[in-house]
Amino acid sequence: MPSLTALFSLADINCGCPIDLVFNKGAGSALLAHAGKLGKSLVGMSKVLGEVPLTVKIRTGVSNSQPTAHKLMPRFQKEWGVSAVTVRFLPSRLSSLLRALADALL
Repeated sequence: MPSLTALFSLADINCGCPIDLVFNKGAGSALLAHAGKLGKSLVGMSKVLGEVPLTVKIRTGVSNSQPTAHKLMPRFQKEWGVSAVTVRFLPSRLSSLLRALADALL
């Protein structure tokens, strides 16, 4: 069986998905509120991937009132083995006013 490095150039984990179906199961952007669960998942993936870079996409937090990205950023590389992080500068759960505006524009 070929090594993972021969099969993949990187693994990119989407921890920013705000879709209710994903969020309500505790996945996607819901992981931003559960650093322990997120960290264990990333450490496990990083160990399995070995030399294959692990990257993560996140949002600023779960809601406007709960920004968490600034608390998680130092941990991604040092503790959890992540090579790069992309941050979308919106919370996953938009306020009702922002959601109404987004719905009106789309």
